[in-house]
Amino acid sequence: ELAHTDALTALYNRRAYDQELAREWRRVQRNGAELSVLLIDADHFKSINDQHGHAVGDRVLQALAALIQRSAREIDVAARIGGEEFCLLLPGSDAEAGGRVDRHLRAQLAELVAQLGHPLDFSSGLAVLQPGESLERLMTRADRALYQAKRQGRNRVMPA
Repeated sequence: ELAHTDALTALYNRRAYDQELAREWRRVQRNGAELSVLLIDADHFKSINDQHGHAVGDRVLQALAALIQRSAREIDVAARIGGEEFCLLLPGSDAEAGGRVDRHLRAQLAELVAQLGHPLDFSSGLAVLQPGESLERLMTRADRALYQAKRQGRNRVMPA
């Protein structure tokens, strides 16, 4: 379990996420179900560490991870894939369902911010697996959409 769990947040780590993504991709290839990826990155996170210290930054990441995990369905896979970047793998979800998950996270974030006493928002990229698409291409599209959201002002979701 330790080999698959991020020590700080208790979510899956990148290795476990990649394994789950590959498993879900194979399932989609067999039965044609939908699969979405919501890539989430905390905005201006460096300023939290710089202004309040890394211990506060760690607590913010833990709280955001807990929010993501609470928002996930039992079949979803929540992971911390690096730094302040998280991913939600959403089996059986199209773009509309992925957008609903993102809106739900943002609504819940307001309550979390009140508890933390620190401003926090996030940008996200949403990609839906296309027929014949590779895992690498799916993640590249989600990543590009995330960075487009950042370039367009942050605190938003951008579909791939």
